[in-house]
Amino acid sequence: MFSLDVERSGEPEPEIVWYLRDQQSLERDLEHIYGDAPGGDAWLKSVIETFVWRLQSHPREWPTASAPPSDHTFRFYGVEIRYRVFPSHQEVDVLSVTSLAPRQQ
Repeated sequence: MFSLDVERSGEPEPEIVWYLRDQQSLERDLEHIYGDAPGGDAWLKSVIETFVWRLQSHPREWPTASAPPSDHTFRFYGVEIRYRVFPSHQEVDVLSVTSLAPRQQ
């Protein structure tokens, strides 16, 4: 499992605002997509770190209790992650993880 603590050289570290509900499930889905691809672990780590970084960039709704959940899409390194943010709990639920690469026969 990768840490949600993301370090990006030269960029200020954002305050943790959004919490990922099931990071292990996201990692399993990405492991399935990248499989035994050369450098797969590095790709997986990069996708997770960038996704978490992007989540922390999401604006907070104010007041949070009145904002409804909203759906979003993140695309990076041939992967699409559909997710829903829950402003009232500052949580993120991953809805789906799919490969954007064409399937090989």
